Amino acid sequence: MTLSIHPDPSILILVAVGMAAALYFSYKQLKYSHLKKWRVILMETIRLVVIAMIAFSLLKPELITVTSKRNEPEVVILADVSKSMQTQDLVLVNDDGDITVKRSEWVKTLLESRFYSPIEKRFKVTVTRFAVSLKDEGELDPLGTDINNALSQSVEQHKNLRAVILLSDGAWNSGGSPVAASAKLRADSIPVFPVATGSPKYLPDVILNKVKVPAFCLVNEKISIPFQIENRMDKQIDTVITLRSDYGSENSKKITVLPREKYQDSLLWHPKKTGVYNLTMEIPVQPGEVIKDNNAFSFSINVKRENIKVLVVDSLPRWEYRYLLNALRRDPGVTVNSILFHPEIGIGGGKGYLKQFPDKKLLSSYDVIFLGDVGVGDKELTKENLHDISGVVEYLGTGLVFLPGYRGRELSLIGTELEQLNPVIPDPEKVHGIVNDVPSHLDLTGLGRGHFLLMLADSPERNSMIWKYLPGFTWNAAVLKAAPGSEVLAVHAGVRSSSGRMPLVAIRPYGQGNVLFMGIDSAWKWRKGVEDKYHYRYWGQVVRWMAHKRHLAENSGIRCFSVPETPEVGNTVFLFASIYDRLNQPVENAEVKVEARQGKKKFSFSMIAGKGEWGVYKGSFTADASGVYDLKITCPQNSSELNMKINVGKTLKEHIGKPINLKALQEIANITGGEVYMPEKVNRILKRIESLPVNVEIKHRLPLWAQWWWAAVIIFLLSFLWILRKTFGLL
Repeated sequence: MTLSIHPDPSILILVAVGMAAALYFSYKQLKYSHLKKWRVILMETIRLVVIAMIAFSLLKPELITVTSKRNEPEVVILADVSKSMQTQDLVLVNDDGDITVKRSEWVKTLLESRFYSPIEKRFKVTVTRFAVSLKDEGELDPLGTDINNALSQSVEQHKNLRAVILLSDGAWNSGGSPVAASAKLRADSIPVFPVATGSPKYLPDVILNKVKVPAFCLVNEKISIPFQIENRMDKQIDTVITLRSDYGSENSKKITVLPREKYQDSLLWHPKKTGVYNLTMEIPVQPGEVIKDNNAFSFSINVKRENIKVLVVDSLPRWEYRYLLNALRRDPGVTVNSILFHPEIGIGGGKGYLKQFPDKKLLSSYDVIFLGDVGVGDKELTKENLHDISGVVEYLGTGLVFLPGYRGRELSLIGTELEQLNPVIPDPEKVHGIVNDVPSHLDLTGLGRGHFLLMLADSPERNSMIWKYLPGFTWNAAVLKAAPGSEVLAVHAGVRSSSGRMPLVAIRPYGQGNVLFMGIDSAWKWRKGVEDKYHYRYWGQVVRWMAHKRHLAENSGIRCFSVPETPEVGNTVFLFASIYDRLNQPVENAEVKVEARQGKKKFSFSMIAGKGEWGVYKGSFTADASGVYDLKITCPQNSSELNMKINVGKTLKEHIGKPINLKALQEIANITGGEVYMPEKVNRILKRIESLPVNVEIKHRLPLWAQWWWAAVIIFLLSFLWILRKTFGLL
């Protein structure tokens, strides 16, 4: 056992000056004090001891003990078996030319050859495979890589570990950073020799990346299925992407992807009958492409036959109102009602017209509500109507569309419950909006070019062109800026507000519903020369996008949807259920239970009533495994039952085709005193290990200055000194 200090010149000077000053003042106290000598000597001795201990602490003293490991020396070989090791990018050189093999195959061949046999005479060699440990089953999950845990367990399980050989691509994505375990290995003088198993750069490859798709759609609904292609080759790719289903080829498109670029687009799909469709999107394997199993992905969509119920509210039968009603009435998947608060003749009438604004019970049955040039006031909407509209959007997932007009009645909603739903902030000084003699156009934003709501073509590029050539508008609502939390899909091509380009098409979520603002009233002009081609498609997409959540799962008395709609493993899935009685009234204070089954696993939980008077109940569960979750939701109060399925996908932590994480491997080697080797030089590791001592002396350091008892002694002496001074009459 030895004592070690860490002197710093400035600290040494400070300690010397401090001790000299302490001795001088002690001498002066002893010479001139009126107390008895022994009392002064006692107090000054304690004072000097305290000052000496504090000064000694500044030198950071440590007690060092040295121990030597005498057990059989060991070497651990850690072999990565995670999914990323299936990447085929390891280039081997032989007489027949260079070939590429999978990382995992190279590791397997290397271990089977017992390349480590030369060091087995001096060291006990243990081969351990790792990925992510599953605590319950004690097995490995290949969908993750936990290097930190593998290194930590090597130290804990092997008493005289002398070195670690790490066969991995370094792509850690689970557990803590390997730096923590590397520091522990360094303290015990255990070097790690990583073998960079794979290529440090992308190999020639074309990847069709999987994207999220809706869990369901409606019969005869055209939906846009997005995709992303990544070209990792040095040449331009001209190819065809195809969408296939159980019933054959559904759609295809010619595409061009530039070298080392990404390409985003979408394919339209138009299901003609109900059922669960298993779809596959794929592109052909390109000449020279190394990785050939990432050119396709598969998914499922449940096609249902549902009827979307729409309510249109306006004041005057303007052209936008008339053509909107015609478009919705001719849509076979839509049932539409309307109410017209005419300022002169009162409430209008006719087929599909309501005699008064719906009460809460009837309003809750609508999937989408259009609010035109109508506001709150005499012979229009009441504050109770606004409260009900806000409630069905927030709690029941109803979609709301603001469609203002020349009268500017939407400005009367400022200061009401509906103000916070609006995706934009209107200009209160321009009541009647902005009128131009020359027609203007909408400019789509980057988000709007590919958004389902505004998709009038099969690709974002063609879509932008169509919007540029659509008949323009001469009137638009005056908007200051987008409200916080909104997404702007289109702006005025020529007019700017104080905050930039004026947003005229914007969306925002509110509670469980979505809200759309459309600040022009000339969509009916889009019929010019093409009849209903774009006009009908646009409004059909609007009502289906905004009603989507309400049709995920429903039965008599219960409607339920989940967030997220297509969860992945590890996500918390939130359920929102609306409970109704036979009169379609919300059921409050009900007992709502959920019984769930996923494979052999079963569990249940209760849903809790949400705030408000809308009969909404909330619950959640954690999706800890991939696959189909079968849920049965029951409510004894209305004797109703709803069965729904939630598809949980696998979280893609492990990616095939990515380069090795050479930086992580180098960091591990630098910290532990090892070195990174490429696969062709793996035998050099054995020479490094042969040079290591069989037994190693390990130093254990005890920092005195950081021990609690060291501080306790100082505090005790100071307290004792204070008591002596008080006893001797100095306080």
